[in-house]
Amino acid sequence: MTEDIRRPIESLAARLISLAETDEGIRSELHALARAIAEYTRPRSSAGGIQQPDDAVTQQEPPGVQPEIRPAASEPAEAQTAADERAVEAPARATTWIHPAVPHAEARPPADTRLHAEAHAEQEVDLSEVQQRCMIKAEGARWSVRRQRRLADGAIYELDIEPTDREIIQKGRAVGTYLWMNSPDGPCPQEAALCDLADCFETAASAIALVRGILNETPVNREELESSLKLLAEAQCMLRAATTAAGWEKDADQTAIHIWLRGATWRYRVYISRYMKATDNADPAEWSHLAARIDELDGQIQQRESFTKKRRQLFGQLRYHLGRIERDGDSDHQWEKVITSVDELVAIGLQPSSIELREALLPFVDRLPEAEFPPNLKLVLREIDRFLALRPEPERIQPDEASDRKIEQVRNLLEGRKVALVGGSRRPAAAKALKDAFGLSELNWIASENHESVKTFEPGVADGEVALVLLAIRWSSHSYGDLQDYCDKYGKPLVRLPAGYNPAQVAHQILEQASERLQEV
Repeated sequence: MTEDIRRPIESLAARLISLAETDEGIRSELHALARAIAEYTRPRSSAGGIQQPDDAVTQQEPPGVQPEIRPAASEPAEAQTAADERAVEAPARATTWIHPAVPHAEARPPADTRLHAEAHAEQEVDLSEVQQRCMIKAEGARWSVRRQRRLADGAIYELDIEPTDREIIQKGRAVGTYLWMNSPDGPCPQEAALCDLADCFETAASAIALVRGILNETPVNREELESSLKLLAEAQCMLRAATTAAGWEKDADQTAIHIWLRGATWRYRVYISRYMKATDNADPAEWSHLAARIDELDGQIQQRESFTKKRRQLFGQLRYHLGRIERDGDSDHQWEKVITSVDELVAIGLQPSSIELREALLPFVDRLPEAEFPPNLKLVLREIDRFLALRPEPERIQPDEASDRKIEQVRNLLEGRKVALVGGSRRPAAAKALKDAFGLSELNWIASENHESVKTFEPGVADGEVALVLLAIRWSSHSYGDLQDYCDKYGKPLVRLPAGYNPAQVAHQILEQASERLQEV
């Protein structure tokens, strides 16, 4: 069929389908036409009669689909590679199904076995497991970057490398995934390719989380579902390009996402025009723009009026107790209620990076009591720390004479000396403020990662030029308390920072915890 003929026919068909949604007469006529065409084109037996279809096939409903739901017209998804094509056979063109005006049993058209294969393969993919594996692979890629850097800096393999190697591999085995980026038999990509790979795995995991969250709601918001599926399609296409750039021909989890999407587009009647074909391209270096769009859609969903009653209740409880703290001052009882509210919000599914949660806590985060926080609150604090690390403005407090006096005292103790700060994400503005306030020759900020072994911090503590070690305990895992052992080993005073990085706050903690030892040196 030439292009001149095909386009008008497709346009006419689209208009008829649209009208059929609201016009029962057109639906009946289209159904009658379909039955007539099916009768005319039915295969003939050798005796010239009409060959009857196998009832077991013609009456079978696509798995997981309610009887009244029919898949809409969709452009086929081309196979990414021959391996993917063998896993699930892509239809040459998905059939356009119409809501008939006659009883369902009479209107059921012959089943398409290829569509059955699509739906079956999509159901076999567990998105929650794929999401978990993507996060572990992102962690593996980031460790590969740090591993290369440490080896180049002369790190001791047995102390600085091997423990984390074992930990990463065990994580992969626990979820049944092959961390090819950490395997000695795998490729050896450049650092830039590994960084893009980690970011693309994390972005794909975020897109999966977004889709899963929408599908778990009742009823499902159609517009948000379509948007999230398109974002997931772009994320998996970007991940495919990142794995290729890293020297790996085909990642199993990227393939799983692609297979799931091919079934989901049919299942949920969503048309995805881009990023589903082998010829589609997405630049891995653009991951941050995609991540921002995922976050934007996630933010819109979180702000919808359809927030559950439980979420509204917990946010109301959180704001109430924060208000009491602001009005009446710090109280163990009020802080306990705040901590419990945040922990439960994350437990019921709120993202730790929630903008709404961050904005509620941000004015109070430096007033949190020193304690061992629940894991969910630690996740929220880590996301707040990452947000603050990206802010160009330095943290500020109202200057007063007492604060200036403490800063000057610490400057007299540390001027011209080097300090190591362990924990959280490095904040350039805060680092510069501390260095300038205390006249330091250098502030070595050793950023921390989730579950990273405390052994990785030993070289920073052992540095002979380091006069003091600061530990940002709010942004650190509980195990970093073992950092004290290294400080004792190398004779370095350790100061724990229970609040923020404002020079006045840090100066107060230094004077309280280490002034005598610093005066001895």
